[in-house]
Amino acid sequence: MKKQLLLFVLFASMLLGCGTPHPEKNNEALEENETGALQALQQEIEMTKDPSLGYVPTQRLLEAKNYRDQLLAQSASVISNVSWHNLGPRNVGGRTRALLVDANDLSGSTVFAASVGGGIWRTTNISAAAPDWAPVNDLLQNLAVTCLAQDPSNAFNLYAGTGEGYFNIDAIQGLGIWKSADGGFTWNNLVSTANPSFYFCQRVVVNSTGVVFAATSTGLYSSSNGGASWVKVLGTGLGIAGANSDFCYDVDLAANGDMYASL
Repeated sequence: MKKQLLLFVLFASMLLGCGTPHPEKNNEALEENETGALQALQQEIEMTKDPSLGYVPTQRLLEAKNYRDQLLAQSASVISNVSWHNLGPRNVGGRTRALLVDANDLSGSTVFAASVGGGIWRTTNISAAAPDWAPVNDLLQNLAVTCLAQDPSNAFNLYAGTGEGYFNIDAIQGLGIWKSADGGFTWNNLVSTANPSFYFCQRVVVNSTGVVFAATSTGLYSSSNGGASWVKVLGTGLGIAGANSDFCYDVDLAANGDMYASL
């Protein structure tokens, strides 16, 4: 009788799926999930890549934006008096790489957030129970903004570095460094950084005299003219992205003015 009861329990456990876990099946499920994620990523790449290049030309984002603006201008009469409102959701977070409390707001209520793949967002009521966040513009919403910096000698000058240089599988390439000269209301791409040397910018720091330092995948660069031109101050000089002697991960400023960088 006991033997029959034991067999019944074992048989029921097998039917209900509550018996001893099967490592092989668990591994198969994990591999299937991983494969599905990779397939979804590959599908996205196939849908957006340039067939002649074999990869997604993210550097053409500005060209696409300009083309879109031209089309909107041509069809302004067709879509006039149309306004759009965000219906949500408003409670979904993303990867935020940097926060900056605006020095121009003495109350400390204005904060900028750098979103990976979501651009720059701004709130003027950070202390509220539910702060109101808004993107600074519709172009930057498409960029991977990884760092923010404000000039202590002129708080109206802000800098935003783009591009994920941490080798994650879903890393997004940037388009250089962006600058605002009006306290963060309007942003423009620094032409001097619209090149592969600045496609992956991990950190931007501005010292007390307004000199800008940028840690990128090709070295550490500095600019003494607000980003108009740059000088490579650390790295082999070969400009090989990813080389151990070139890849600058971080740069920081000490209270006494000393600079520290890691490569």
